[in-house]
Amino acid sequence: ISLQMSNASAYTIEPPSVNPKSVFCSGPLYHSAILALASPLLKKTIYTLTINHSMTDCVGNHLKIPTQIQFGLPLPLKNRGIIINEIMFDPGPDKEEFIEIYNRSPEIYDLNKLFLKVENTTSSGQKPTVRISGEGRLILPGEYRVLTSSKNLLSKQFPLLPMALIIETFGFQALSNEGGIIILADSTGTVIDKASFNPSMHFQMLR
Repeated sequence: ISLQMSNASAYTIEPPSVNPKSVFCSGPLYHSAILALASPLLKKTIYTLTINHSMTDCVGNHLKIPTQIQFGLPLPLKNRGIIINEIMFDPGPDKEEFIEIYNRSPEIYDLNKLFLKVENTTSSGQKPTVRISGEGRLILPGEYRVLTSSKNLLSKQFPLLPMALIIETFGFQALSNEGGIIILADSTGTVIDKASFNPSMHFQMLR
């Protein structure tokens, strides 16, 4: 498996001229690979990485179709580049709360650099600020992501929602049914977006 993953010819990147010149595989399980590119990435450019049919799994099965991943060079967060698009703070018994965010900008951002803070109406004191993603995770222009405390439970709640769009945020704070304020900020504490919520905003049919 490691020999296949380390073969630079198994990967192609479009637009051209940035194809991998070498590949480093991360053992011992080889779940990831680091690609060294022939030239630097351009800002505000979305690239498509294709892993071709030559790659197989542990038992030798070839990929049925090429696997494709879109990526780009993430830029520093800007005010309202990412916005809070939807808040489900009272989903009903035994259901998961969530916050949906949207990249309304023409730029690519890394959600590992974005932080979440919840100030509930019913509680007092300083609330912790949590990192949205514990690892580098890109959000491209026009894309949505859903933040929640349990990826698996939310997926059962919304089975048509692709798992790749759900981010399980460690330390995701419960949202008060009485309302509150949600803040997105960068690592310096600069506010990227801010939204309040209260019971009068809740649409009962979403439960």
